[in-house]
Amino acid sequence: MRRYLKILLVLLFAVGVSPQIFLRSGIQAEAAKAVTMSYEGKKEFRLASGTIRQNDKAKLVINSKIRKKCTKIRWKSSNSKIASVSSSGVVTAKRVGTCTITTEYTYKKKRYRVKTSIKVVSRWDAEKRKFPNGKYWNSSNEDKYTNYPCSHHLMDYYGSYTLGCDSPIVTCSIAGEISRGTQCHGFALKVAMDVYGDGNLKKWKKTTKFRRFKEGDIIRWNSHTIIVTGAKGNTIYFADCNRTGLCRISWKGVTSLNTLKNGFRYAYIRK
Repeated sequence: MRRYLKILLVLLFAVGVSPQIFLRSGIQAEAAKAVTMSYEGKKEFRLASGTIRQNDKAKLVINSKIRKKCTKIRWKSSNSKIASVSSSGVVTAKRVGTCTITTEYTYKKKRYRVKTSIKVVSRWDAEKRKFPNGKYWNSSNEDKYTNYPCSHHLMDYYGSYTLGCDSPIVTCSIAGEISRGTQCHGFALKVAMDVYGDGNLKKWKKTTKFRRFKEGDIIRWNSHTIIVTGAKGNTIYFADCNRTGLCRISWKGVTSLNTLKNGFRYAYIRK
């Protein structure tokens, strides 16, 4: 046995690999399977494993085969300002960034340590993954998109007839009233609900006075609705849907305050 071990060490040195690193990485790879992160938003926002939206919560779970026999379980975050972890393994994403959460437990009289990489992304970035730029918000499901444009009058498009619009109707309580809409208005409401939370929209204010706008504000502009994604000086950046009548999603809208003022009707202002 010792003879085979010596041969292995010689081979490792020959290819320039430290035997200590080799053995340690093997243990980590095996142990990593023991802990997984359960996060409801992963599928909805099309996020990679270990990724979570800012202000969301997830749960670190020890493999069911060993969980009942584990003792002395400890959780620790390398940076609790980015993501903290409770004594029961609940992860709270606080700030955009990356950190590592270490799980320690005793199993069959041996102490194990498993490290889980956590990446916290902004709620806006997650929303862009959920509704990609250039796709179409014309599914009957408000949380889905399609790859095909629609024509509200069954007009010929790209040489073939497209389906009629099936854009969902979104209803939410915002700024002390019930707002309901489909296409551009429904999309703006849906994005705001996802990014800021349904309950928080109730605290917003509605105004018919033109002003400087900030990220998150929803603006009714002529017969179109947009949601502001950023503002710098006289420039407004926005996301919208159905600007060209095909329910196309866009995260690249840009206009000026001067242009926006012409046709401004009202706005829902984020507090």
